[in-house]
Amino acid sequence: MDGEPSRGIAQRLGIHPQTVHHWCHRFNEAGLDGFTDQPRSGRPPTYTHDEVAEVVAAALTDPPQLALPFASWTLDRLQVYLNEQKGHWHQAQPHR
Repeated sequence: MDGEPSRGIAQRLGIHPQTVHHWCHRFNEAGLDGFTDQPRSGRPPTYTHDEVAEVVAAALTDPPQLALPFASWTLDRLQVYLNEQKGHWHQAQPHR
């Protein structure tokens, strides 16, 4: 891609040329660090990356492998399991 126009790169990747220009500009300004997420406005995350990883790991594990008496997770079962194992998960709230 060295020296290739943004339009050609965009066409090969199926994205808008402005997107290619944006990322090239960030790379030129900051090198590889330009590809990391920038701070965003708005409410800070409720859970850390490690906490999210714990939930995902538990949800992807078959309950019988954890000696649990059911074959699949429900939100309530997952919440109870995480509360018992980690002790810090909140009550699940329905989306409104």
